[in-house]
Amino acid sequence: MEVDDGWSIFRLELLEARSSIEIKLLAAKKLKEIVSMEIATEMFMVE
Repeated sequence: MEVDDGWSIFRLELLEARSSIEIKLLAAKKLKEIVSMEIATEMFMVE
């Protein structure tokens, strides 16, 4: 899985974020991606 690569990119975005609002938006976006990936993985494993 490319989770490590995703988190490296996420950390760069976090460093570039100018405000706490941007950081919260990026964190929410990343969390949504991870949850979607986990759900997709679980659905794939069930089939």
